[in-house]
Amino acid sequence: MIGLGFIDKVRSTIEENRLLSPGDGVVVAVSGGPDSLALLHVLVALAPEYGLRLVVAHLDHGLRGEEGRADAVFVRGVADGLGLPVVVGSADVTALAAERRLGTEEAAREARYAFLSRVAAERGCGRVAVGHNQNDQAETVLIRLIRGCGPDGLAGMAASRPLGTALVIRPLLNVSREEIEAYCAALGLRARLDRTNEDPGHLRNRVRRELLPLLLAKYNPGLIRGLAGLARRMGDESETLRRMAAEAYERAANEAADDVVRLDLERFAAEPVAVRRRLVRRAAARAGADAARLSAERVEAVLDLAAGGRTGAAVDLRDGYTAVREPSALAVVPPGAAGAGTLRERPLNIPGRVDLPEAGLAIEADLRPAGAFTGEADVGRDEAFLDADRVLEASGGRLWVRSRRAGDAFRPQGATGTRKLKDFLIDAKVPKRERGRVPLVVGGPAPGFIIWVAGRRIDEAFRVGPETRLIFHLRLLHLDF
Repeated sequence: MIGLGFIDKVRSTIEENRLLSPGDGVVVAVSGGPDSLALLHVLVALAPEYGLRLVVAHLDHGLRGEEGRADAVFVRGVADGLGLPVVVGSADVTALAAERRLGTEEAAREARYAFLSRVAAERGCGRVAVGHNQNDQAETVLIRLIRGCGPDGLAGMAASRPLGTALVIRPLLNVSREEIEAYCAALGLRARLDRTNEDPGHLRNRVRRELLPLLLAKYNPGLIRGLAGLARRMGDESETLRRMAAEAYERAANEAADDVVRLDLERFAAEPVAVRRRLVRRAAARAGADAARLSAERVEAVLDLAAGGRTGAAVDLRDGYTAVREPSALAVVPPGAAGAGTLRERPLNIPGRVDLPEAGLAIEADLRPAGAFTGEADVGRDEAFLDADRVLEASGGRLWVRSRRAGDAFRPQGATGTRKLKDFLIDAKVPKRERGRVPLVVGGPAPGFIIWVAGRRIDEAFRVGPETRLIFHLRLLHLDF
């Protein structure tokens, strides 16, 4: 039977990576080129074995005029000849690129995968098969090396990845372009030619037509297999690090209601540096940033900030996101959060003062003799009088000011039991948009216990009593900029 060796190799990739299950619905992306034609025909050959339901999908990107429309007609004919359903779509990639400020290649990729995801959802298919091969993998690794990358970049393209409600699969990832062309020739398949693949304006085309042939001829004739093997090994390494980072994130991270993500510095520092790099990217992603656009240089700057930066120092993560060094945490702050939704964590010395410019506030702290308290500092005023011995004993002298965090609770002065801070602020009629800017004086190891909800209420445990010998005095100041 024609192409048995090719089919066996593709089957091995499918089995090794668990790309297909019996009865799967598969959208097959077919451009009309040799890779996608080989993909379609090998899946047709394997369909009875796996019980596959195949749907052909083709997108005209609107970049090649009449040639692009002819490709669509060609693909429709191929699908009809195989007795398969086909969905043909079109997109204005030039307009999309201008609208989203993307390069043409990136915009075309976005349009293509959006189309394939939509077809998969509409046709009830859980798999989207694309024709990337071993040569594509080698080119991808080289391109990422040229641009600069880490382990994830060297892992190249994964054999599968999520796409909407489906999974993108790459059954041809371990077969070379030469093997694909031989398979097409054996079946008598005549593929379409996409002239944009010859455009030297695209980096991938230059790598494919200039750099890779030079390296193969002058340095290593087995380079394509070597780079593809490197990608597989780095993929395994990256997956291990990903799991380690996910577990470390659970130990170290605190996600606030305003999308600020904090990493406990002590736990962060205890992780291997490779995990710390991933924690920075994971925290940025959880805060809402595009972690893929976070350069290696900025990640290293964040690691330096965590290791020895002064409190309040920051690193710009681009797109308005910032990493901020707090006394006990590394905070990733979304755009506007520091001014509108949260406060940077800062230490509080006794005596001393801490400014909170993002909220237009400051807090002063000092110690006073017990006789300085007259009992007239009512709840809700901008001053607080507390038992200094109780505060210092409970906190170990470690005090700071921060915003609220998920799970914060305290026992308001005069209350009989503990209350969630969120419920307290709601009952105090503090608008939701302002709750993140209510300063909390806290003590002890992170995340700390509440001593004073500034301007609102102290914790009952630190109220002044007959046995008080020394007053811890706090004052909330409203700054005039």
